[in-house]
Amino acid sequence: MFSPDVLALLEDFRVARVALPTAEGERTLECAIRFLPPDGLEARFLAGELADIPLAAESLLRVFCEAGLSTFSIQARVEKVLDEHLLRLRIEGGSSHGDTRHHFRVDTRVNLRFWPVGGNPPTAGESLEVNLSNGGMRFTTAAPLELGQLLAVEIGLPGAEEAPVSASGRVVGVWRKDGQGHEVVVKFTELASEQLNRLSEFCLGLKFRKMCERVEFLGSLLKPRPPEE
Repeated sequence: MFSPDVLALLEDFRVARVALPTAEGERTLECAIRFLPPDGLEARFLAGELADIPLAAESLLRVFCEAGLSTFSIQARVEKVLDEHLLRLRIEGGSSHGDTRHHFRVDTRVNLRFWPVGGNPPTAGESLEVNLSNGGMRFTTAAPLELGQLLAVEIGLPGAEEAPVSASGRVVGVWRKDGQGHEVVVKFTELASEQLNRLSEFCLGLKFRKMCERVEFLGSLLKPRPPEE
């Protein structure tokens, strides 16, 4: 369980992503969360977003959010479905860490090409959702990658006219996702200074835009709702 000092960071509403279980696999929605002592969370969604997701009590969810320089990954169970946009959750466990590396991590879609170092590169890349920083990335793929494997990667940044960012990296995490391949974490081991600068500028710019969007999103969730007739 988290320490009281860490949980204090969640006393005010924060924008979060919640991975909800469905018959087709996980579905991720954005919401606003806040800590409810002693071990609960309140999660507010846009009106109607939960209407087509059959959530039962005790359903296990994954919650991801940032507060200051801390990043949270929380496992929680549904304690009560209050209405179509409000859940009461019970914290089961999780982890948090401070971003001491000063790597801005962003979620984005890139054109990604990767292959084993010394092997033959694929003829084309894949359009994949990635969690990206100038230190590494996380993505889901059907490719059979192994822990410790060295990869060459080319990252085509969205909207960029320059050549893809080139780097080498090591696979430091692999987890099987039912029906969705494997979730892979790659830590960059070789990244030229020019490539590092391009990644840093992209991640910083996207992070700033997303922060502005989160402020607007949080306002839409927390604004007073008109009384029902």
